[in-house]
Amino acid sequence: MRIGQLHPADQDRIDEQMENVTEQTPDPYEHEPQRNSQLIVHGDTPMNAEVPQGVITERYLTPNELFYIRHHHPVPYLSEGELEEFRLEVDLTLMFPDALMKRKRAAAAEEGGVVVDEEEEEALPATTAVDIVRRETTDTTTSTSCSNSVVAKLSLDQIKSLPKVELTSTLQCSGNRRGGFNGLRQTSGTPWGQGAISTANWGGARLIDVLMLAMEQVSKDDQTSPDEQKKKKPSSLIETLHSLQALIDNHPELQHLRFESLDGMLASIDANKGLNPFGDVIVAYEMNGEDLPRDHGYPLRVIVPGYAAVRNVKWLKKLELAEEEAEGTWQRGLNYKILPPTVLDAKEVDLNRMPGLSEECVFSGITKVENLSHTVPLPTTAFEEEIFGSMSMMPFAGSRTPLTPGETVLVKTSGWAYAGGGRNIVRVDVTGNNGKSWQTATITEGSNQPLRRAWAWVFWECEVPAIVCEDGVSVELACKGVDMAFNTQPESMGGMWNVRGLVNNSYYRVKHKVM
Repeated sequence: MRIGQLHPADQDRIDEQMENVTEQTPDPYEHEPQRNSQLIVHGDTPMNAEVPQGVITERYLTPNELFYIRHHHPVPYLSEGELEEFRLEVDLTLMFPDALMKRKRAAAAEEGGVVVDEEEEEALPATTAVDIVRRETTDTTTSTSCSNSVVAKLSLDQIKSLPKVELTSTLQCSGNRRGGFNGLRQTSGTPWGQGAISTANWGGARLIDVLMLAMEQVSKDDQTSPDEQKKKKPSSLIETLHSLQALIDNHPELQHLRFESLDGMLASIDANKGLNPFGDVIVAYEMNGEDLPRDHGYPLRVIVPGYAAVRNVKWLKKLELAEEEAEGTWQRGLNYKILPPTVLDAKEVDLNRMPGLSEECVFSGITKVENLSHTVPLPTTAFEEEIFGSMSMMPFAGSRTPLTPGETVLVKTSGWAYAGGGRNIVRVDVTGNNGKSWQTATITEGSNQPLRRAWAWVFWECEVPAIVCEDGVSVELACKGVDMAFNTQPESMGGMWNVRGLVNNSYYRVKHKVM
């Protein structure tokens, strides 16, 4: 039903007012960095862009400007003044029982807990203690503590004064290859190809060293100046191990390390990873020898090698030792949890009983295929004869001679493979006949990584006999990685499909024209 018609003059006034509102409202994406035009952009508010297939393996270390981008919000912008005043907050309250109890009581009070005096508290049953908060006078707040928290505040210079370490680590979006899932059934999220993965050399301070520096700052007996701190020798491995063992023994409640970003993102990792000297978690301020680009976390980000990229929080604002994992949708919500293939509605499951993504599994991809200008060699075994038949008269793959479906040609292919958790890639298998036989690829880069600390991908190449498809002009190749635990990739993505489109690590398949 039409009630009336807006007068043109009134419409003009409304349009003018809307223009004024638009002009006066700050654009949250006003200060976005410039991006390389080669990136494949899926969305720019926020920016989500992947590396083109042919570029992924051009260099072992991905150039900063070509590193894939996955944002949830606008890129934080710090003015010079804000940068000078920037401090990384390190919440150590869990290490101080009195402060921790105050915090718990304050939280209980906010949720309707009973407020009593200290004398009254002693007369209550012990089970009531978690639901009360003392009436007390708050001491003067210092730069490192408050009545309910013990928080160190570290400057960039302090963090950079710690022993610098470098590590090469691959980061991969958990939704990489989501586009393949969409071929089966629509998922929720950016339809990535295989390009939401990149590798860089990261420079920074060990997370353990940052925590120790924070502990020194909040300790009342530590009166050392920043200049004196720079002169301190780094702890030996034995001293570090003893300190960490004492920390774990004295504080069994310490189970998680929480991270908070300048853009409000919350995530966490398990303490077993974060406090392990061989877990190689760092607070990074450099990427490939340069200051972190704004798109990749400037001024600080945490690097958690072997874990899903979402746990490698950019624009790091705060660290916290905690009993429980981080709050929020990125840790506890649906965003990074894998539902069973049959579940389409998250209300059908209890998300609190499902872990969020952390350590990654095995992945691989094919980035290049080229035709070889010679015939496929004759089969040398009865098995090859059965699989490929007689091939002595096969035309070379680059010729214009018509091919017959089922004939075999030789192609050369190359790509990457990666396993989470530091597990070394020990083999990459490639097939050109739908898995009837496999060729073992040669690993060309990345094979010399430390045992169980292989945080980065490997590159590989392989010559593969491939069966010509029914179209008479193409072949189909597939690859699968194998890690040191002999985990490998599933053949089909059907059993891996999930409504969020996460962790598609099925065989990577590609069709290549040989004519």
